[in-house]
Formats: sequence, structure tokens, C-alpha cells
Amino acid sequence: MDMNGVAERFILLALDPSTGEPLTQAGFADVAIAGAFLADLSLRDRIAISDDSVVVTDDSPTGSTALDACITTIGEKPRDAGALITAFCPIAHRRRDEVFVEAEQAGLVEHLTRRHLWLYTTHRYKPVAGSSLVHLFAEVERAITSPGVSMTPEIGALIAVLDAAQIATRRFPGADPEQIKAARTGAWAQSAVRSATEQIQLAVMVALTAATTAATTAAITSN
Repeated sequence: MDMNGVAERFILLALDPSTGEPLTQAGFADVAIAGAFLADLSLRDRIAISDDSVVVTDDSPTGSTALDACITTIGEKPRDAGALITAFCPIAHRRRDEVFVEAEQAGLVEHLTRRHLWLYTTHRYKPVAGSSLVHLFAEVERAITSPGVSMTPEIGALIAVLDAAQIATRRFPGADPEQIKAARTGAWAQSAVRSATEQIQLAVMVALTAATTAATTAAITSN
């Protein structure tokens, strides 16, 4: 499978390497993947920011069904990065499911299932030792934990998306704050990438605030 996209790499990195369990809720993951689509399109010079709206600069096929769908969505009407991330979420959800299937077929992950009280089944995707996925993990870990180490635009954008989704330090406990900052502000962090990561952070913060408010309200009500 093609693991060159920021979105595909994020999907596989947003898993606990020892258990295969997701590090973020599905809704948060979809937002981050949608933002990663914008980062991918920006790195491929397919989009630009004009008057706060994202515009397509090259609508030729990308080789990715998901990215092609995003380009079509951008062309429908003028929208900023935040509105597009929302519009991309259904595409992101589908791509997330596809990546897990592709990764299993490619021998990159082991698909583990668990039945809970015969009511529902949970799915985990644990990286296979020695696979190219493990090598990707090592490359990202080196870039995010080693002060002063240079990183490719793709790795930099990936780290920026991981940080925006609030899982960079959970996935890589030894992450260096300066390396994360370098990923967010590097030369590759063009306006579209910056807008994408900012909107991911905003969406996650709003969702976390809503969840906290709901939990607090429930606790007060129950007392």
C-alpha cells in the first residue's frame, strides 16, 4: 500500500504500537485525517489560500481517490480550511477504514478483534514487527525526539498533524518540544498546512470542552 500520504501515515501512527488500540476517538481522528488531506494537497502544490478561502491550483488526478474527492469538494464553492475539514470528514472516515484493510492485506498490521458480552466487537490493528510500518515509526521517532535533526516536509507535516490532534507526545513520550515547534513552523508549513493544523486544534479543543461540559452536567444532575 502507499504510505507516502500524510493522512495514511497519521491513521497508522494514531495507534498504540503495543496494543493496536486507537490513541484518539473516531470523531477526533476523522477531523485530523481531514486536516491531513489539506496538508497532503498543499505539499503536492494542488491548493493555495486566496482571501482566506482554499482554492484548487491543479485539479489533475492525484492517484488517490480520497484526495481527488477532496479536490472536487474544494471546487464546489469558496470555503476556508475549517469548513473544508468539516466537509472532508465523511471522506476521512471512509479512508480510515480503507487504510486498515489495506494495511492488513499488506502485512503491516495484525487485525485483532474482541467480543464484549456478545453485544459488540472492538477492532485493533497492531503493527507487525519488522514491517515497513515499524521503520516509518522509527523515522518519525528520530525526527521528533532528536534535537536539531532535520526532517522531510512530509514527516514535518505529519508531526504537525499529530501535535494538532494532541497525540504527538502520547505516541512519542520522548518528543522534544523544539522539534514539534520546528514541524509546525518549517518551510513546508505553508498557509494551507498551517490553517489545517490550526483548525484541527480548534476542533479538538471544542470537542474536549463539550465532552467535559457534558460529563460535569451529568455529575451534577446525578447528585
